[in-house]
Amino acid sequence: MCYKIIFGLANVHCSNFLQLSPSSHTRGHTYKLYKQRSLTSTGTAVFGNRVINVWNNLSQDTVDFSIVKRFKSPLILSDLSEFFYNMISL
Repeated sequence: MCYKIIFGLANVHCSNFLQLSPSSHTRGHTYKLYKQRSLTSTGTAVFGNRVINVWNNLSQDTVDFSIVKRFKSPLILSDLSEFFYNMISL
C-alpha cells in the first residue's frame, strides 16, 4: 500500500499520509520517507508512522521501484521479522 500511495496508484494523496525525505539527506534508495516525531501512542499507530521504518530499510539493490510486480518479488525473500514485533505490540 505504501508503494501505491507514493507512486500515485491509490486514490489517496501521498501528502495526507507520507512525506518523502529531501533527496540530499538519504542513503540507500531515493524514496525514503520522513518520519515525523510523535509524542503519543496514537500517533505512532498511524499507518504512515508504522510503515516508515520498514520502507526506509529497503535497499535499492534489493528492491526495484519501477513497477509493482518487480517491487513485490524481492520482498517475499526479504527478512522483515525485526519489524513484526513492533507492529504487533501497537
